[in-house]
Amino acid sequence: MNINKKNFVLTIAFVMVVLTTSLIMFFNKPVKLEIGKDTIKISGVYGVNLKMEDIEEVTLKDTLPEHINKGSMKKSRSISVGNFKQSNQEGIKVVTYSMKGPYIYITTRDEDTKYVIINYKDKKQTEELYKIILNNIKDN
Repeated sequence: MNINKKNFVLTIAFVMVVLTTSLIMFFNKPVKLEIGKDTIKISGVYGVNLKMEDIEEVTLKDTLPEHINKGSMKKSRSISVGNFKQSNQEGIKVVTYSMKGPYIYITTRDEDTKYVIINYKDKKQTEELYKIILNNIKDN
C-alpha cells in the first residue's frame, strides 16, 4: 500500500472513531430532573423546560399508557426516557426512575410538549413531587 492510500485509510478510521465517540457521548448525556417554584427542567437528550404557568392538569396514575413501549426508552444510568406519539399524534415525554407506578401525568399548554410523565424509584418521593407540582401550580 502506498503512503497516500495508507494516509487516506488512517484518516477515515480516525474520523470514524471521533464520530462514533461523539455520538456515544451525546446520547449518553445524563438525564437530570430539577423542580423549581416556576419550572420543571429535564436536562439531557430528551430535555424540556416546563413553566408551571403552562401546566393545565396534573394527575397521579399507577400505570404508563398502553402504547408506550418500555423497551424503546433510552436508559441513562438509572433513568429511562423517551419521546412517544399518541394515536392523535400528540407527543408524550416520559422520564422514569422506575418502571413501577405511580406516575405523574402532566398536561401542558405547550404544543411541542403536550404531555409529560415522570416518576421516581420511591413511591413516596413520586407522591411528594406530585404535591409540590400541585402547590407550585396554585402559586402561579
